[in-house]
Amino acid sequence: MICVPNNASVANFWGVVMVKQWKVAISLATIAAIAAPFVLGTYKMRPTPKSWTYDRLVPLTADEKENIEAFLKETKNCEVLADLVVQSVACHMNQRDLERGSRYETYISIDKYQATNAAAVVAGFVSIFGMTFFLPTLIRLYWRWLHE
Repeated sequence: MICVPNNASVANFWGVVMVKQWKVAISLATIAAIAAPFVLGTYKMRPTPKSWTYDRLVPLTADEKENIEAFLKETKNCEVLADLVVQSVACHMNQRDLERGSRYETYISIDKYQATNAAAVVAGFVSIFGMTFFLPTLIRLYWRWLHE
């Protein structure tokens, strides 16, 4: 048990506790912010659907159109490849590209990657910083409630 002689010392005692709690909160929150992208797996730039990529239509060049037309004549408009699933799908995609006159290209967005990692860092910092104040307060209240 701590003996406190007067009210000024009590305020000083609680002030010391708060300073220590702030130091602990900042330290833990910084560690959590550094670890968050690794824990959440956002540190790797993987081209996963709808996360860090965007699609854009690129017009076909004359050479590409000729190559696709020659390929389609060779495969009789994809009829020869009916038994081969992967080649058949690729052939139909080429056919659609030729009809459309352009093809889709997928690009990785650096901005989305950086924004996702920044969100992970901020979320890690804020959640751990808040928990270092919330949990001890909750424990103290529970302890007081038990001993009433």
